[in-house]
Amino acid sequence: MRDLLEIASYIYCGDIATSRGSHWTNKSSIESWQRELKYVIPVRDYDFWTQSSVIFQLRETLNFLTNDIYDFEFRKLNISDHDQMYIKLSEDKKINDYIFDKVVLFSGGLDSLAGAIESLHNDEKIILVSHRSNAVLDSRQRKLFFEIQRKYKKNVYHIPVWVNKAKGLSNDYTQRARSFLFSSLGAIVAHSLSINNIRFYENGTVSINLPVAEEVVRARASRTTHPKTLFYFQKFFSLVTEKKLNVENPFIYCTKTDVVTKLKKYNAEHLIPLSCSCAHPFEKTKTQWHCGICSQCIDRRVAILSSGLSEYDSDNDYITDVFLGKRKIGPQRNMALGYIKLGLDLYDLDESVLYEKFSLEISRAIENSDNRSEAAGSIISLLKRHGETVRNVFREQYRSNSDKIIDGEIEPSSILGLVIGQKHNEKSWMKFANRIFEILNDGIPIICQTEKPDIEPRLQEMCDGLLSSNGEILDREYPFVQWASRLTKPDWQSEEYSLFVELKYIREKSDISRITRSISSDITTYGDNGRKTLFVVYDPYYLLISRDKFVSDIEKHDGQLAKII
Repeated sequence: MRDLLEIASYIYCGDIATSRGSHWTNKSSIESWQRELKYVIPVRDYDFWTQSSVIFQLRETLNFLTNDIYDFEFRKLNISDHDQMYIKLSEDKKINDYIFDKVVLFSGGLDSLAGAIESLHNDEKIILVSHRSNAVLDSRQRKLFFEIQRKYKKNVYHIPVWVNKAKGLSNDYTQRARSFLFSSLGAIVAHSLSINNIRFYENGTVSINLPVAEEVVRARASRTTHPKTLFYFQKFFSLVTEKKLNVENPFIYCTKTDVVTKLKKYNAEHLIPLSCSCAHPFEKTKTQWHCGICSQCIDRRVAILSSGLSEYDSDNDYITDVFLGKRKIGPQRNMALGYIKLGLDLYDLDESVLYEKFSLEISRAIENSDNRSEAAGSIISLLKRHGETVRNVFREQYRSNSDKIIDGEIEPSSILGLVIGQKHNEKSWMKFANRIFEILNDGIPIICQTEKPDIEPRLQEMCDGLLSSNGEILDREYPFVQWASRLTKPDWQSEEYSLFVELKYIREKSDISRITRSISSDITTYGDNGRKTLFVVYDPYYLLISRDKFVSDIEKHDGQLAKII
């Protein structure tokens, strides 16, 4: 089992050390975030790890979990390491005095806390296994476990495991392979103590892997406790341990609100302040354990308010106020808008339409269920309840902040401010187009303040620099598009959003008629080819007299957006 722990640790460190940026991707990748990773790992049991069935199952498991492509080369470890111990279970007399039923993977978040409490309430004897990565989280987990053990005594035991990486390795914040390391720790503990059941506890809304925003796909959305992931974990760990090892998530059909309500049901709501749900552990302080920005913080706050337990979740525990705090342009706003839009869509859509829209995600989630029809119905019910929760909480936020709304005191970039501005109802391509314009509108006037570019290609080069420095890498002058006998190409394109970007530069009055004809032609050519277009017009000398009419004449065509700098 030492081999398994070391392999899982190598995979985890390789995952976080390797950026998902464009320089690491293959052009034939399904998406820009996919990587090809090869590991060369020394092992003790060379004959076992070089079996084709073992390598296949390991690769299949990791491919689904992270959406990366893996290759493994195992070599014989010849160095003796008989004195090296990672988890010294055999030396702990307390743990050997009792028989435990299950291993619970314990992150210290609301879901794993509620799962542990429910198991103990049902008189199960459980071992909590934690992956410790920093001292702040470790301190909180220990306090939380102390409070749990005070009530449930000998029925619960905690095994925290430190897994430290070298400084400078963190290049990918998603950490999708962390779940493999976490579950491997659980499998090792279970095998060592002859336990055949490992439990994750996570609400189904997260587990089923609906994209929080349209741009959050595949590896960007969490698959850590997806039913298919747990199915692969079960197959792989059963292969490694040579016995049936059940890996399950009893909360698969629970919303986050359902989970929090369980703490209330079992009189454990006082433990909420000791739990931590944030996805950004290294941004925490000793007094504020939640960033207030990530989707996990949003989900936590929504669920706690929906459950009527806000007194156990202080606003002061959040670095940024979840509903009223300022959010930066880009992922912070997109995640918030995606969360709201998804919740409201789940509430509004008819069940049959809901199933059709998310048929891929639902089918994947029920693939290994004994009764697929029943499982699908449970998932639809779960999604509808989540949607209702999101809608009710945001309606209450409107009511409770009505004075601030009327007085204009709501931060426009906050979640509530974005909802007030109806930003959540904008189409995804339009949000992206507005993001592109904001970058150019903020940067071009500053760059050109003392000297204007003499030709349009020079202006395009400036725009290239601004976009790339803000993390937006667009295809330049691609692809060629044909309409009748005319062949043309946009200045930039985003294939993901089917969006073309055209830059126009007005240096003198005579340019206006030429640019107008060019835009008119582009609207026809691009529109007939199913492309949306953002026209960015740089007019530093204010030569366009009727800007509003210029914009409206373009935007009356479906899928066409015009902005003037």
